[in-house]
Amino acid sequence: MPPNVGQGGCQGIEDAVVLAASVSGTGDVIDGLAAYDRVRGPRTSGVLRAAWASARVGEQLRNPLLVGLRNAALRALPARVMLDGMSRFASWTPPALPVR
Repeated sequence: MPPNVGQGGCQGIEDAVVLAASVSGTGDVIDGLAAYDRVRGPRTSGVLRAAWASARVGEQLRNPLLVGLRNAALRALPARVMLDGMSRFASWTPPALPVR
């Protein structure tokens, strides 16, 4: 995962919590891993898409005119818009135990 949304470590912690919840109390590790995959897949995919989109806008622009336009647009955004955009990363709730 590219580091553009600062979620690498956070995702690792979330993964550990969901993995523990998914395999706890189950006699079948395969079922537990399938439950983990079902629960983590959508969130992980969303964070990964956001990170790649941020990388495209933030790091891959080389044209000085486009960089200037991007920077001006980001400065013009109200702080609330930026905070709202990041809130989806901070609003995770651990799953109920056990995950099935």
